[in-house]
Amino acid sequence: MDAPAPNGAPRRQPTAGVVVVGNEVLSGKVTEENAAFFVKRLRALGVRLREIAVVEDDVDAIARAVRRLAGENTWVFTSGGIGPTHDDVTIEAVARAFDREVGEHEALLAHLDRALAGRPPGAWRRLTRAPVGAELVETTGKPPWPVLKVENVFVFPGVPWLLRSKFDAIAGRFASDARLVGAHFVLEADEAVICEALDGIAARFTSVEIGSYPAFDGRVWSLKLTLESLDAAALAAAADEVRAAFAAWIRSASDIAPVSGDGD
Repeated sequence: MDAPAPNGAPRRQPTAGVVVVGNEVLSGKVTEENAAFFVKRLRALGVRLREIAVVEDDVDAIARAVRRLAGENTWVFTSGGIGPTHDDVTIEAVARAFDREVGEHEALLAHLDRALAGRPPGAWRRLTRAPVGAELVETTGKPPWPVLKVENVFVFPGVPWLLRSKFDAIAGRFASDARLVGAHFVLEADEAVICEALDGIAARFTSVEIGSYPAFDGRVWSLKLTLESLDAAALAAAADEVRAAFAAWIRSASDIAPVSGDGD
């Protein structure tokens, strides 16, 4: 879905991968919320989320997922596995993904000393371990704990409210001006009726991503068609063809508007 940039080169959105870590997610003990947050938030920032991997608490499995996604995307965001208990192994895994050792990070130790106000750290000292060479991205809010950055990987906690707070504090660094525009149509038809014509429209407008999503309300089938592109002119032309081809079935249609990330 590339559109021409001012210099004539195609505009591209930065891409991202998400690695959700936790046996509790895969076993259903915890309802996962962070993936849905990343879907909406990255979309609103103009970042194309290409993959979400949900991985068990295993160093090698996490390292493989991080290494692969880091090589394929602009950024990777991990969620979970960074606490002080035995099953918190994300730090070690991210280090392994980049062939780094793990050691105590002096700046993190200073953060911990301030947070504990002179109390003995005990097991909390494990929070100061980081891949050697990791950068600290300072965040606001409470607790005032930084996000670790290793290469193009950002390591976030798994607690949803804490992850959201930390991400929103640094979200501006990920914002892109390559923003999608979109439109949608609701048709009272099933996919078999319109698929041939829709295939033709999709083939003619390769810079427009067209989605087709059927639904059944217990009485009739309906179909939601979504159109998205970085190229507003191409999207408008594709939308005109959809209106012309499916006029008899269109129940409702949206205006063309920037994609916000709220399910539009």
